[in-house]
Amino acid sequence: MKLQDILKLAVQMGIDKDPRGKAEIKRLLASNKEKYEKLPEKEKEYFDTSSLENPFPDSRILVGDPQTEVKSVMVGIDMEVPEVLLADRLREKGKAIDLIISHHPEGVALVNLDKVMALQADEWYRHGVPINIGEAFISKRMQEIYRAFLPRNHERALDAARVLDIPFMSMHTVADNQVNAYLT
Repeated sequence: MKLQDILKLAVQMGIDKDPRGKAEIKRLLASNKEKYEKLPEKEKEYFDTSSLENPFPDSRILVGDPQTEVKSVMVGIDMEVPEVLLADRLREKGKAIDLIISHHPEGVALVNLDKVMALQADEWYRHGVPINIGEAFISKRMQEIYRAFLPRNHERALDAARVLDIPFMSMHTVADNQVNAYLT
């Protein structure tokens, strides 16, 4: 299976189990498209075009050619530089590792973590908390997370994966949605 197909499948599974429902996801994607279309041409190159099809900014292909054929994967909760080095060492020993998948995001997926937190207000709303109260509660924490992650070296593990030519992706909300659906 190609790397891009793994992401598409994961995103679809995340959408299918998203607590906000498919209609809200469709609205979110339409909103992203509208924002993109309103941008001047010069600014469009900086827009996250992945957000036009993928509503989860923390679930992305972060390193590697989307056309890469993947047969075996190394998966973990936190895949940092030591795990990237382990994957490389295992490859040297003949183990087939075509892709590293991290649950916790890295790189641009981590930088956007605060945006994903808005989902919490939607979830609380489903359980009876007025949306304005939920947004007020979560917005302060979103700002704290934004400021906490801003100065970090988000690319460290991804730089190691690039140098060692190991595709790397994160699947955060798509996995969380599966867990939420199972526990609910």
